[in-house]
Amino acid sequence: ILNRYLERPPRYLPVILLFVTDRCNLRCRMCGICDRAAAPEAASELSTDQYKAVIESAAGQLGTSLASISGGEPFLRKDIFEIIGFAVGAGMSTHICTNGLMINPERAAQLRDSGVAAVSVSVDSAAPEGHEFLRGPDTFQKTVDAIRLLRDTAPDIQIGINYLITRMNFRHMTE
Repeated sequence: ILNRYLERPPRYLPVILLFVTDRCNLRCRMCGICDRAAAPEAASELSTDQYKAVIESAAGQLGTSLASISGGEPFLRKDIFEIIGFAVGAGMSTHICTNGLMINPERAAQLRDSGVAAVSVSVDSAAPEGHEFLRGPDTFQKTVDAIRLLRDTAPDIQIGINYLITRMNFRHMTE
């Protein structure tokens, strides 16, 4: 806050959040992406080289040690593993935030081999109907299966759950 007040750049930025895309494979009730008149296009996103420049600058000039990569759905980017690899190579602990539906055996193995430290997956209920009310039909079991696949394929990756708290589910968080 002091740097902002003094109108100077910070000397240290411990965490960088990279929202690498607005595109998503879901249309969740709570997200504004589905309310747009037109779907976002990949051409409107920063390029791979631009993300590499941001990561390099953050790591080199600001001492950033954690990169959290999100979106939309980051696995919709064809270059996502190049971005991940660059962040890991820059010495950053790297985290991915996903809805989990694009985690298949190939991506789970790529995550295992990429050096990613953590993956967080959106799960909004212990019951399919609660999760699917927010995320869409046929998403709960696929999400749970993706978490199991990731756990089996990449046991060294820390897995977290993103849980949107609502009036409908706040009493069931511990489940």
